[in-house]
Amino acid sequence: MTGVLKQFSRYTLQILTFICIFLVSSAALAYSGSVLDLATPSERAEPARFIEYFEDFSGQLTINDIASKAYQTKFIPLKGDFSFGFSQAVVWSRVAISNNSDQDNWYLRFYYPATAHLSLFVPNNDASFKEQTRSFYDDFATRDVADRLMSFHLSAPIGEQQIVYMRHQTKSTISFRSQILSEKEWIKTIVKETFYHSLFYGILALVCFASLLFAIRTRLAHYLYIVVACIGLVLVYGLFDGYVQTVFGVVTGRFTLFPLGLIAASCAIIAMLSYQRYLQPELNQKKLYQYSYYVICCFWVGLSAFTLLGYPLSIEPALFVFGYLLSASYSVILAYISFLAGNQKVRYFVIGLALFMLGCLAQGTYALGLLDHELVKFEGLRIGIAALVISMLLSLRDYVDQLQKHLDHIHRIASALTKHMGEDFFKELALRLAEMSQCDYIIITRHENNNAGELTSVAYCVEGSLIDHPCPTILGAPGLNVFNQDSCAYLDNVQSHFPDDDYLINQNIHS
Repeated sequence: MTGVLKQFSRYTLQILTFICIFLVSSAALAYSGSVLDLATPSERAEPARFIEYFEDFSGQLTINDIASKAYQTKFIPLKGDFSFGFSQAVVWSRVAISNNSDQDNWYLRFYYPATAHLSLFVPNNDASFKEQTRSFYDDFATRDVADRLMSFHLSAPIGEQQIVYMRHQTKSTISFRSQILSEKEWIKTIVKETFYHSLFYGILALVCFASLLFAIRTRLAHYLYIVVACIGLVLVYGLFDGYVQTVFGVVTGRFTLFPLGLIAASCAIIAMLSYQRYLQPELNQKKLYQYSYYVICCFWVGLSAFTLLGYPLSIEPALFVFGYLLSASYSVILAYISFLAGNQKVRYFVIGLALFMLGCLAQGTYALGLLDHELVKFEGLRIGIAALVISMLLSLRDYVDQLQKHLDHIHRIASALTKHMGEDFFKELALRLAEMSQCDYIIITRHENNNAGELTSVAYCVEGSLIDHPCPTILGAPGLNVFNQDSCAYLDNVQSHFPDDDYLINQNIHS
């Protein structure tokens, strides 16, 4: 028994030794493999896999402090992460680069442009560092690399290895999404993005121009909601991409982007919500929807006002993102509820809003490092916005066409009614109204002057057919309410309003 235990202990010791050797070897291999080789395209495509980071909560450290021996062991590997979310700390990062290629001129390109301050430190021969600095608020005309993103020249001597440091400081997401590109690859990427952006701005401009023409032609002012939304979105993304600054020669700065970009976004969102209230008139009949609409509008107006007046808001980017997502979610939910309730006018709008919300989620997941796809990047939301403005124009055109059909139908009814008089007139009217409205019941009654509480039916149409016997008590109290106001509409729970009306209960009438 003792020999068996000794043999078991010896095997156990051998297994533990093997595990320790394996772990040490793995750690050594992992360390030796932490150097990014510029000759390997797959490694250049995802530098974040080789990046290590250190959070400086004091914000006082310099590149000489960070590059000293005291901080060499304080850097932590990203372990596949790409984002810190919202961070108030200064984040330092480093990556070891080995250039085994035949090129020494490269571009380091970060794919999150809304960074307040990003510096790249490349070592010189005399142990000092060459610093390049980029900011979201930089003048595009003064950038060494003419790019809307955070792009740097990365000089890497052929056949040598060096450590590159970066300093990230922003109130928004600190993202390590980046790419190291040759000059040819960088130009190809710029051309591809320019093509996508041209499609995006072209769609917005086309929808804006078409809406303006329809507004002039039909004299329907509600097309102007789409015009305002398109202009606001063009201005927001034009500032974000730098095209507005380039075209108009505007110096990029905080005042250019905030509050000008924020005001443009506010106008676009408020125009979209106002458009939705017109397309869904049932929203005006419920106070909860009215209050929520005013709350969201006041939020955007207030945020724009605070920014315009120069009040410091440390969480300004977070408020913008929150407001954007809240407005999108609000619109999607209301449109979907309205569509399920039978409002067919919003069918195109629901699809556009769904794609818009999907674009918001795609961009958010990409910024947080949860989704990685070339088309998504910062183009996912653009696709959703393009689909949204197209659906707004289609929905309004569909709505106007339906109104025109109803108007033509009314003209035909009026023409047909001129041939009838007396009770035949009202019976023909009931049939025509049933045909036009697709309602199951059309009832026309006469108010008896001798008895203020009595209504007599003169025409009763059920499912497209005239009924000879008079209408039952459905037009008792409900019908008399018409005399107390201009019109009455009971969209739901009509039985609870008139519990004594047996006909409502027997016919299972709800609205």
